[in-house]
Amino acid sequence: QLNNLGCLHYKAHKFGAASLFFKKALQAVQDSNSMDSKQASSKADTSSRKAEIVYNLGLQHLLLGRPEIAFKCLTDASALFHGRPRLWIRLAECCISHHAQKQWEAEQKFETELVRNIAGQGSNRRVLLPFGLSSCRGLRSNVLSSLTTGASDGDGTSAAQTS
Repeated sequence: QLNNLGCLHYKAHKFGAASLFFKKALQAVQDSNSMDSKQASSKADTSSRKAEIVYNLGLQHLLLGRPEIAFKCLTDASALFHGRPRLWIRLAECCISHHAQKQWEAEQKFETELVRNIAGQGSNRRVLLPFGLSSCRGLRSNVLSSLTTGASDGDGTSAAQTS
């Protein structure tokens, strides 16, 4: 019943609540598995219900933006649901989402290291660089030396003279 409540919350776009119900359902299945007799039919039914709940939980984590946890849940469910194409699509979505998150984090880190602030709008817009940035020191000294000595095209002549 808790799995069904989780599915209802999922349909209502309440993904956090759905995840909570799936976790409770998983705990209930594990508790009932320890109390049940060791019959083969009961064990197979329990493992099937557990795989279904773990799949739903993985889907919730994916929708909540937690692709690593979702991937773990979905790979656990793949033991029984290996013949379901949607499972493999969801696993691919986890990989893509994880990659996109890491790429976004890298871009944010790069921007915060190189750009201090942006001032102005339109044609008056200026990018303010941080002073004393260690990774840009060599670049800044090269730019400053080319500004003071005149732009060079590599053979010692300035770019304005070679046209």
